[in-house]
Amino acid sequence: MKKAKRTIILLSYYENAMDWLFEYLRSVNAKKIAYIIDAKKPRLEKEPDYFFDKEGFGKAGFEVDLIDLENTQNLEERFKNADAIYVKGGNTFYLLNAMMKSGFDKIAKKMVDSGVIYIGESAGSYVACPTIEMAHWKHQDADIVGLKDLTGLNLVPFLVTVHYKPEYEPMIRPHIEKSKYEVRVLTDHKAILLEDGKEELIKVK
Repeated sequence: MKKAKRTIILLSYYENAMDWLFEYLRSVNAKKIAYIIDAKKPRLEKEPDYFFDKEGFGKAGFEVDLIDLENTQNLEERFKNADAIYVKGGNTFYLLNAMMKSGFDKIAKKMVDSGVIYIGESAGSYVACPTIEMAHWKHQDADIVGLKDLTGLNLVPFLVTVHYKPEYEPMIRPHIEKSKYEVRVLTDHKAILLEDGKEELIKVK
């Protein structure tokens, strides 16, 4: 039996990457997207347009299933027919906490190993790493859930820091040098594509 291809896509900013992302998904005949909304929930009152990504997928012809990990029963069943899992950006700590409590952390590796594409944007990229320590580096995330264990899904063997700008260098460089993991730096115009361990840095819009 042929082993399924293991594909992981890490984005910094969805809007810049969507043209490339949609083209890639079409090229591998991915049609059904399981869209995890949890990272955005704490900001919903201030950012009611969080459905923008979902609408983008829909307008591009993909079938989208919105999934709230905190309020979804039979979670594994919801992912059964998905070709790809898209994990929306937002608060990394809130997202990881929801993943751990719902059991998605255990489901994720099984899904990826079975050939389902994992797509992370911002916080969704952070949680795919061995740890989410990077969420502290630029002070962009608040640990609003008091998360003690920062262990990520470990879908990739390195860390990423997203939304990079040159002015952030003094903030993140000491952390990069101290981290026991290799670190990939992503601007909002770059994405990482991993196919069966082969890594490619993609330039997006």
